[in-house]
Amino acid sequence: MDGNSLTEIVFSGLSVLVIEDVADGGDAVVVTARTREVGVPCPVCGTPTAKVHGYHGRTVTDVPVDGRQVIVRLRVRRLVCPVLGC
Repeated sequence: MDGNSLTEIVFSGLSVLVIEDVADGGDAVVVTARTREVGVPCPVCGTPTAKVHGYHGRTVTDVPVDGRQVIVRLRVRRLVCPVLGC
């Protein structure tokens, strides 16, 4: 079983992400993830887009696992709608 398959079972809420690493940080479990490289509809007009404007990071904490904090470090894409004026 590969890491992503195991992660889909353990962290089912993260299934829309690609898990790059799960590390034991002592007092915390640190999950490093990124968004998938697929097109998504523009939230305003609905036109599909995969054109990346840039990337930024988010850090999320989740409920403890085995008494240790879970930290999700997430790299997300900022996309651009291809429709002019949207």
